[in-house]
Amino acid sequence: MNRFFDFRCEQGHVNEHFVDSDVRVWTCPDCSATSHRMISTPRVSLDGISGDFPGESFKWAQKRAAKLKAETSKSYYEGN
Repeated sequence: MNRFFDFRCEQGHVNEHFVDSDVRVWTCPDCSATSHRMISTPRVSLDGISGDFPGESFKWAQKRAAKLKAETSKSYYEGN
C-alpha cells in the first residue's frame, strides 16, 4: 500500500515521497545520498460529540449553547 513518508539524507535534506509502506531507504533528489525514512507526526482529529475527549466535548457544548442562545434571542427573530 502506497503512502506518503518523509525521508532524511545524511546532508539533512528532508523530502516527502509517495512510496510503498515497505520502503525504508530512498535516494535523495537533492544530493543523491541515501535517505532513510523518518518517523513523522500523525495527524489527529478529535471528535467533540462522542465525549471520548473531554476538552473537545466541552468546546463543542459551549459552541452549541452559544448558537442556541443566538437563535432564540429576540434580536435574531427581529432580523428574520
